[in-house]
Amino acid sequence: MRRAFVLAFALIMAAVPAAAQEEQFIQTARIENGWQTNQAINIEKGAIESSPAGAGWLSAQWELMPAEVAYFDVAKAMRMRKIRNAWTKKYLSFIPEKYKALGEPGLKMSEEDWAAVWYVDPVPGYPGYFRIESLANGSFLHVEHGKLEVGPIQPNWQSAWWKIPGYAPFDYATPRKARIEKNLAEYDRDAALETVELRIKAAQLAEQKERQRAQAQANAVRAAEEERQALLAAKASQDVSLPLPAPNGRGLANVIGNGTDDQSYIRPGDPKRAITNYDVDIDFCHSSLTATDTTDTLTVEFLGEDGPAGTKTVQGSGACSVFGAAVSTGLHVKLDSYLDVSSVRITTSGGNAFFIDQVHLYRNGTKIVWDGRTDGGGWCLSTDPADYQGSWQSVVSSCSPSYTFSTRAN
Repeated sequence: MRRAFVLAFALIMAAVPAAAQEEQFIQTARIENGWQTNQAINIEKGAIESSPAGAGWLSAQWELMPAEVAYFDVAKAMRMRKIRNAWTKKYLSFIPEKYKALGEPGLKMSEEDWAAVWYVDPVPGYPGYFRIESLANGSFLHVEHGKLEVGPIQPNWQSAWWKIPGYAPFDYATPRKARIEKNLAEYDRDAALETVELRIKAAQLAEQKERQRAQAQANAVRAAEEERQALLAAKASQDVSLPLPAPNGRGLANVIGNGTDDQSYIRPGDPKRAITNYDVDIDFCHSSLTATDTTDTLTVEFLGEDGPAGTKTVQGSGACSVFGAAVSTGLHVKLDSYLDVSSVRITTSGGNAFFIDQVHLYRNGTKIVWDGRTDGGGWCLSTDPADYQGSWQSVVSSCSPSYTFSTRAN
């Protein structure tokens, strides 16, 4: 595709050659009539005519130039020429009637060369004489009727013969083609070098990215190892009053209270913040219900704007009593953390229903969340949606494996 484009471009450039490149192909000569031998085509008086012309008149000198429409066709290059006046640098042009939409029909001098292409063919058997035929319609320059005109001729009309001293047809297509092919070869060479350079740069870039990736991976491994060593050192000193660094880059806060598998995290830099105590109290008693506890494991998640602050697992069984002025029964889960906590999520591990009458969340002893009321409508926590059916139907209408409690306490 690239070479096809370049070839097309080269052909276009050949069709509009630079003057310096085509100068070697121009032949300048007078165009004298073979019948009226004292006449030559000239524009001395402005109009195009065949008339007596002085030997030094530039107006009677004509430049026979390569015609671009020949491209690389040797046969056409031997015949086709544009004819330009050496004095005005305007072209001898002919526009047939059928092309009047492109310009005024007739023989004229023109700034443009598109209608100035002629066949200049030798007269057989008469060396030095030529017929000049318009490419536009196949008519010839002649003076048969006393003036210069373009039209059909008879084979024996000497009025259509023209002597062009010093002019000889030659092949300008071959050297032009050689020049274009040279340009193409140079372009291909430069393109090949450019391709190699691009491949080298791409390989260098890929190598640089691989080094950066390997360095980043090594840095991450080193940072993880440093954090792990710091955690081991802190554990060895048994210092639980301060947060410990966690492998994920956040800190592990001190977790207290009942239960197992405790996890809680703080953000980087938070050791300078005060530790906050959180206490979740879960009332699973109801005066009209029985068997409200569970043998399944409950997971309590402490949640806030920063995400999870801590997770705790507890057993949902034990003595049941309604919350009083002093809470001494039910489930209590405590957490010390630098993170803000504004809600809790309680999830069960199985299908042994657990009843929740109300949930309180305290921050440093102050109640901030209160969902439910004593002996009110509660929540059924179970992986079995129909686990509430039976004696619990008067209090709850469905069961879910997880609930989030966030109602702000008044």
